[in-house]
Parts: sequence; C-alpha cells; structure tokens
Amino acid sequence: MAYVRRLHPKIWSVANLPSDCFKISPCPAPLGGAIVFAQNAILYFNQNQYFGLATTSFADKTTDTAKLPLHRSPLLDETFLASNCRTSLLNADEMVLNVEGQLFVLSLPSHRSLKQKGFYGPEVCQLMLRRLSSSKVAAATAMAVDMQRHLIFVGTRNGDSQLLWYHTDTHDVSGNRLWIGLVGAIRLHPLPKFVPACPVPVPDDLESDDEDVYLYGHRLVAVTAEDDVQPHDTVSKAAEFAAYSVDLVDQLPAIGQVTSMDMGVDVDMEGVAPKETLVLSGGVGDQSS
Repeated sequence: MAYVRRLHPKIWSVANLPSDCFKISPCPAPLGGAIVFAQNAILYFNQNQYFGLATTSFADKTTDTAKLPLHRSPLLDETFLASNCRTSLLNADEMVLNVEGQLFVLSLPSHRSLKQKGFYGPEVCQLMLRRLSSSKVAAATAMAVDMQRHLIFVGTRNGDSQLLWYHTDTHDVSGNRLWIGLVGAIRLHPLPKFVPACPVPVPDDLESDDEDVYLYGHRLVAVTAEDDVQPHDTVSKAAEFAAYSVDLVDQLPAIGQVTSMDMGVDVDMEGVAPKETLVLSGGVGDQSS
C-alpha cells in the first residue's frame, strides 16, 4: 500500500497593519510566513506567530503596539526609514536590505536565531537587524543574491552598478576558487565554504502537526536547569551572529540618466583628422559618473 502525503494550504489574514506598509517578502520553508516592510517597522507574520522590529524611534506612533508590539534590535544603535528598501534572501535564515546604499542583515525568526539566554542578554531575540558593511554602496534600483557563490549584485540607475562578494572571517577560503566574469572582466576570487550557525534551544510552547513541521521545522528541546549552567563561552559561540565582510568585485559604469554632455577636440591630437570626444555626465550626488 503506497503512502501518499498531501499538503493543503491554509488561508490566513492579518488586520490593523500600519498604513505605511509598502512591501511583503515571503520566507522560505521550513520557516514559512512573510516579512512585511513599513517605513518605520519590519513585521513578521505566519498563521500563528508574530514578531515586530522598530527601525525608528517613533514607530509606536504609526503602529498599534497593543496588537502588534515592537522591539529594537540590540545590534543596531542607529535608526532609519525603510522607505523603498530593496531586499533579497542572503541565506535560509537571513535577508539583506539595501536602504539608500546602506546594507543591513535581517535575521529571520528561525530556530537558529531564536534564543532564551546567551550572547545578547536574557531577552528573546526575534527579528535581529545589524549592519552587513560599514561602507556605503550604490542605492539599489534592483538587487539579486547568488547564495552559492556569496555574490550580491546591486543594480542602480543613479550611478555605477556593483557586484559584491560577502564572506565571514571564519570561512575557510583556501582551496576553492571562483571565476567571476562581468562585462568582459574576469577576476579570480576564493569561494568560502558555508558553515551553518549552531542551533540554539527555543521554548517548547507550540503544538505542531505534520503540516507545521514542514512549514516551520521540528521543535527543539527547551533549556533545562542543567543546560543553563553551561559555560558562558559555549553559549556565546552558539548565540553570536557572524560578522560579514564585503568586497567589491566589479562594477558596471552607468550609461543612463544623462544630465549633461559636451563635445570637444583633444588639444594634443596628432595628424590632420580631428579626434572629437563626447563626454557624458549623469547620476545623483556621490553616485554620479
């Protein structure tokens, strides 16, 4: 007798969202759910869970915190408006955000990022936001991530588009090599091995059926009194998020958004035939070319 397993979708809805919501991004299985982006907050929903993260100090004025409570990320002291930010999955547990040229990492509320006690204090870390890089990149019109090769392409119409390579200091970069080609330029860069984060215990407070196991993963064992007395160094290693480094691999010069042009002749030209040169300028601010 053949055993057939079927999954049936559940339709659920959420009311009383902030009026400044502008984007929704689905989360991959087994986590499931979706991330809702507002100008002042980042919200996570699934059919039975909710987590909220404030990105400005006045997020509680635009969100009904009685129904949708918000907290601040302990890894980020600054505030910003998330208006029209570009997002893409960095890996199964994290998402990268491009906010006006600033890169941030949003840790999704999976079993690897939830915790009771550890490196970031006794509070439960639900959605965590931190910087991916301190340097500023191009403000993205479009953004794509190659998770296998650890590449981020930032496409923009206000300046030069960029191809970035992100990695951690703990990655083993010896051995593997990656040939990267963009607009005829081929360069050699090491390809790091991806080392997944250590699972961290979470409270066993939810009932799961087969469908929930597929969507959200298996429940982990809650922390016991014996586990709670483990050395702080062990807890820190399991709880601390990886620090990324970002390198510029290549860039595509902007050819659009021309704001001015001029034509001239080289003063040091040789020969009778003049060599005319057309100079174009475009872009906005520090992203001009």
